[in-house]
Amino acid sequence: MPEGLTLARDDDGRPAGLAYIGAQLVVAADGEDPLDGFAAEARRRRGLRSLIGPKPAADGLWERIRDGHPGPVLVRARQPLYLLRPDALPPSEDPGVRPAREATPTSSPSTAPR
Repeated sequence: MPEGLTLARDDDGRPAGLAYIGAQLVVAADGEDPLDGFAAEARRRRGLRSLIGPKPAADGLWERIRDGHPGPVLVRARQPLYLLRPDALPPSEDPGVRPAREATPTSSPSTAPR
């Protein structure tokens, strides 16, 4: 698992949640169960600048870590998302930029189902 990523699995070994913990904490979870483990990881880190994710997961995680982190400056009930269409982007002149490709279980073992 790459640095900063924490994967939670259910009792059958299936992924139940994923969190990235760095300056931002990004969480996605199926229900409340994964949040305790994510909170334990988040408590070890100081300097979190934002908590991002679906509102139920973000709120549930915040309730678990709030005593160890400064209070929020801004809480958004909704955050707009933007869609980029590849055909609307100009071609890049930068040789270090290449088109993205879809990850598959064989191309990225860290994201493959167990």
